[in-house]
Amino acid sequence: MSNVHPTFDAIFKSFGIKPEPIEMQTYRAALKNMDWQYEYADDSLAYTKGKLQFNELKRQQQLLDPDARIWNEYAHPEKRITNDHLLQIQQPSAAR
Repeated sequence: MSNVHPTFDAIFKSFGIKPEPIEMQTYRAALKNMDWQYEYADDSLAYTKGKLQFNELKRQQQLLDPDARIWNEYAHPEKRITNDHLLQIQQPSAAR
C-alpha cells in the first residue's frame, strides 16, 4: 500500500514514476548535509555531533542502502564504502 494520495499515485503511474519512500528521502538529505570531515573539528561538541550522525547514517545505510550506492554518491572519498568492505560485512570471518 502506498503512502501517496490516490490522485497523485495515478499521476505518478501515468508518467512511470515511483515515488521514493520518506525514509529514503530522509536518508539522502542526511547524507547530503553530513559534515564528512567532522573528525578534523577543533570543537569537541562538533566532533561528537558528527560522530553520532555518522554512526546513525551507517546504521541507516545497512538497512536502506545495503550496496552503498547512495552512500557513495554523497560520501567524502575517504568515507566511501568499497566492494571489499561490503564483502567483509556480508561474509563475516569465522570465529577464532
